[in-house]
Amino acid sequence: METISPIKITAIINPFSGLSNKAGIEQKISQVFQQPEYNLTIAKTEEAGHATVLSKNAVNANQDIVIAIGGDGTMNEVASGLIGSHVKMGIISMGSGNGFARHLGLHLSVTKSLELVKIGHSVVIDSCTVNNIPFVNIAGIGFDAKVAYTTKLNKKRGLWPYVKESIKGAINAIPVGAICCINDRCFIGDYKTMVIANASLYGFKFSIAPLASLQDGNLDIMLYKEDKLWKYLLDLPKFITGKLHKSKLVDHYKSEEFKITLKEPNYLHLDGEGRKIDAGDYLFRVLPNSLKVIVDPNNCSNL
Repeated sequence: METISPIKITAIINPFSGLSNKAGIEQKISQVFQQPEYNLTIAKTEEAGHATVLSKNAVNANQDIVIAIGGDGTMNEVASGLIGSHVKMGIISMGSGNGFARHLGLHLSVTKSLELVKIGHSVVIDSCTVNNIPFVNIAGIGFDAKVAYTTKLNKKRGLWPYVKESIKGAINAIPVGAICCINDRCFIGDYKTMVIANASLYGFKFSIAPLASLQDGNLDIMLYKEDKLWKYLLDLPKFITGKLHKSKLVDHYKSEEFKITLKEPNYLHLDGEGRKIDAGDYLFRVLPNSLKVIVDPNNCSNL
């Protein structure tokens, strides 16, 4: 009789992400992936960047699936270790915003998400880099990146702290002066923020790049021109209706590459994780068909 090898799974849990209570999550995972059908390893992150180390170790150990349990930052770190490999990435969304999972059409229920991982239906999507640093959802320089940075420093998480920081940031935002190069065309501009998107959603269903696709081999570049605050406030409904690309305040481009030369230090976020950056060159690139992600087979037609 032929022996069927168990499916090898590593579950990476970020115990510090988001608002969700992760008590009992290990038990739930263990109940779903019982032996002898599965060979399950559970690991917890201990510091920033640890999830990437764990996911790279899983690739080297020839695992079949790596499950990321946390928010968009956790997804970023896990995906960073899986890009270009044979390993499928499963997602259990337990962050505060969960923009990447929402774009993929995934359930936010832990039980339903675990069942999807068990089904194992995967698609191949694009990933991206800036100066060779990976991201999978959305990156930005300027106002939104500063909000991501200051929100991260706030112990309170969720929609309301994010909205408060956004309002405060919008009032005090300093324009980003930059030289931008897209498709061999370069131009100088001052922008409220510059969004470089692989997928469409920030957390909380805010659609920042409505036309973005994870499978089109392009970055969606949304350049928000400097203007009066009240004009931005009038555009707020477009974040919900998916029409922000039609705003007169936005220049929208699609390209495989996008180069920004900053005149002054600023802020950068990658999948919602903000950081301070120096003046200089930042080259964004798309990596087509570089990451396998487990999705809902009944809800994956609009990736």
